[in-house]
Amino acid sequence: MRPRARTIAWMLVATIAAVLGLVRAKGGVEPSHVATATFAAPAAAPAAARAPSTPSLAERPAAAPPAAPVVDLAAAARPGPPEPAADRDRFRTNEHFTADDLAHPERYFEAAARMPELRRDEERHDVLDYFLAYRAHLEDELRAAGRDAAKRADLRAVIARYDAAIARLRSALATQAP
Repeated sequence: MRPRARTIAWMLVATIAAVLGLVRAKGGVEPSHVATATFAAPAAAPAAARAPSTPSLAERPAAAPPAAPVVDLAAAARPGPPEPAADRDRFRTNEHFTADDLAHPERYFEAAARMPELRRDEERHDVLDYFLAYRAHLEDELRAAGRDAAKRADLRAVIARYDAAIARLRSALATQAP
């Protein structure tokens, strides 16, 4: 999870906790408001028609307000990052980032030269993680290629480009001022 998303999530959790604490401090919702609407006798029924042993709502003792639910946020399960169903989901492309771009990681640096938002350390770390994951995927494809010399040569060329891009990104991250 990115730092900005993590900060927003924690602010949301703190807000929910504050609201729950406020509801608990106020004593929760008055049950008499709900009881009046729910247990009131119908207007058409005369008062004499009610059984004398049943006290009217006004005569009943007030019930204690219900306790506010206690939520243990620390025990709540935190969902991890979603696991991709398959490599095609994991390394998806769109009309702006084509399958051919996957074979040319150096295109990221061309885009980063035009777009300053791609040069932020956070983005560079994400791209580095992506490059490392895709390189591992390429190694799996290389093993699966078996004895197909042409396919293995193509995969080795792509892996070499990823090795160069990974080294370049690591160098850029190492030279950034803290």
